[in-house]
Parts: sequence; structure tokens; C-alpha cells
Amino acid sequence: MRKIAFIPARSGSKRFPNKNIFPLCGKPLLVWTVESFIKSNCFDEIIFSSDSDEYNNILKQYVKTDIIKFHKRSKEEAGDKIKIFDYIKKNISNFCNDEDLFAMGLPTCPLRRDFHIKDCIEIYLSKRKSVFSACEFDFHVSFAFKLNNYDDENFWEPAFKNSPMITGQTRSQDQEKFFHPNGAIYIIKPEEVKNNLKTFYINSIPYIMDKKYSTDIDNKIDLEIAERSINQGILD
Repeated sequence: MRKIAFIPARSGSKRFPNKNIFPLCGKPLLVWTVESFIKSNCFDEIIFSSDSDEYNNILKQYVKTDIIKFHKRSKEEAGDKIKIFDYIKKNISNFCNDEDLFAMGLPTCPLRRDFHIKDCIEIYLSKRKSVFSACEFDFHVSFAFKLNNYDDENFWEPAFKNSPMITGQTRSQDQEKFFHPNGAIYIIKPEEVKNNLKTFYINSIPYIMDKKYSTDIDNKIDLEIAERSINQGILD
């Protein structure tokens, strides 16, 4: 069984142009993810997938290893309407065999560590089920509500029938914990992706990571949060 990692880094971010190569503590954002997968010493091959030759050349400046293979995508294949699950589902036979271990890490989650990757692989090998990393929501989801416009005024409507905004049970310790995928690590059974699944999460086991490792870079504020986490040593 070979172990293959897939790291997608498209160049077309509209909200944060060139986000994947924006500097984070002196290194382009995408380098952090590639380095964590290399440091895990778990993989026979790491596929760096991008529509940008520039991104690949930048990566080569920071990472020197023969296990990285560049996979060039067309601009159409890396468009903002293309879901990475659908792309992998269509092309996974080109990357690995059914008996291989196939992993993915998003470059927008730079703070995952190599031990997180090793933990997920151990779960996969022991349970023979796909694994995805997740973390707890920053704020209690039970307080969620939506806005309904009526006569140019905003009226709120709770997302849950038993909302604490209705029941009065507003103490934080009384709220149920909810979690969400953080994009740091996916360990995927190739044969399952080829079936009729529509997401990575069906039949998968969640691996819960501490929120301090789960920062997802969507804007420059997120980048500043990640920089503070690194510079202040809270990840050690």
C-alpha cells in the first residue's frame, strides 16, 4: 500500500487574491501545509496540484524533495465553481490505486502539525474508514438565527426550535457542543470516492483538533491570527 498526499492550491481566489502564496511568518502560505506533510514522514508521494506554474516554482524555492510531484490543472479545472471533491472523484484513478492510502490537506489550514497527520493515518489503518479533521465552533451554534425582512425592518428567527434565545437557557455551560470540518486533513478510501458519494464525510470518522491548530485562512485577519499563534509560541 502506497501513501499518497494531495495538496490543491489554485491561484484564482477573488476575495483574497493570491492567498495561497501570501507570506505567513516569512513563508508562502501553501509551504506550511506541504512542509507538515513532509515532516510526518508518512508519504511515498506528495502531489502538489495547481493551475499555476508560478506557485509550483515558488514551492520549489522553499521545499527540496523528490517526493513532490506537480500536477497541473487547467484554469477551468481550478475555477471557483469547481468543488475539490468532484475533481478528485473524477481523477483519483490517475493518482492512486484502490488499495492505496490517499490523503489531502488544504493550504488554507497552515497550523496543523505532523502529529495530527500521523494520528489520522493511525485511525484510518486501525478502523479502515476514511477520516476527516474537525474542530469545535468558536461560538455556540445554538444561538444561531436568521434575518427575515419585513417592511424594511429586520426580524430574527431562531435556527433551532429550542434556541436559548427563546428558552432563556443562555448559560454557556448549558449549550451543546457542535463541530465542523477544518480542512486540515482528509484520509480517504479511494474505492469509496469512486462510488456514489457526494462528500468526503459520508462513512468517515471525525478527528477532533484543538481550535488553536485549526485557523482557516479566508482573509487577512485570519492570517494575522495565524501569525500571532506562531510568533507567540502557542502551538508548541
